[in-house]
Amino acid sequence: MLDLIRQEFYKLFQKKSVLLSPLVILALMLFMGTGGNLSDRKYFFTQGFSGFQWLDIAIVVIGANMMAMEFEYGTIKHLVASHNNKFLIYISKMIVLTIYDVIMHFLIFIFTFGIAILVYGSKLPLHSLYNGRPIINTFITATLGDQFGTILVITLVFLIAGLSRTSSIAATGGLALLIFGTSVSSLIIKSFGSAFPFVKWNPGNMFNVGFQFATPGIIKQSFLTDSQLVIGNLVYIVLFIILGYIAFSRKRI
Repeated sequence: MLDLIRQEFYKLFQKKSVLLSPLVILALMLFMGTGGNLSDRKYFFTQGFSGFQWLDIAIVVIGANMMAMEFEYGTIKHLVASHNNKFLIYISKMIVLTIYDVIMHFLIFIFTFGIAILVYGSKLPLHSLYNGRPIINTFITATLGDQFGTILVITLVFLIAGLSRTSSIAATGGLALLIFGTSVSSLIIKSFGSAFPFVKWNPGNMFNVGFQFATPGIIKQSFLTDSQLVIGNLVYIVLFIILGYIAFSRKRI
C-alpha cells in the first residue's frame, strides 16, 4: 500500500498542471482581491477570494486524469501486474488526491491572509462580525467545510472516471455536476419537495455542506441541518467509493 502511495505521489507531481495549480489559483485569488468592491471585503475574505471554488475545479480535472489516463495509456496493466490488487490501486489514488487536496486547502488558507494584508491592510478587523460570527471564525469554518465537501467531489470524480473511457469525459462530467449540481438540486427540491420530501437527500444537495457551514442561511436552500448534510455526505462518500471501485474493477484493461 505504501509503495502504491509513493508511486502515485511521484506520478502526481510529474504533471505540470499539478505543480502550476497553486500559482494559477493564487493569481486568480489576487484578481478577486484587487478587483472586488472594498465594501464586500468581509465576504471575499470568508470565501478565500474564491480560491476554494477554483481548487474544486482543479481537483476534478486532476482526479479525472489520475484515473482515466491509466487506461488511455495502458499503464494500468503494469500496476495490476505489479500489485495484483485493484482495490488497493483504487484507494491509493484516492488517498493521494485527498492529501494533495488538504495541502492545497492549507496553501489557500495562507494565501488568503497574505492577500488580505496586501489589499486591505488594517481595514479588515478579523474579529468584526459577519453573518453574526467573527469573520475569522467564519473563514476557518468555510475552509474546513470546503475541505470536507471536496471528499465527496473526489469520490464522485473517481466514480465517473471508472465509468468513462477518457479523462476528458470524466472531467467534463465532474465539472458539470460540480457547477450545476446545487442549482439542479434546488430546482428539484422546489418542484417536488412538498410531495416527495426525500428528494432533499439528492447528491447535488450534498455539495451545499461547505457553504452552509459558513453561511447558515443556505439551510433555506438545502432544507437540511448541518448534521444531516454531514451524514448525507458520509453516506454518499461510502456509496461512491463502492460503486467507483466496482466500475474500476470491471473496466477492461
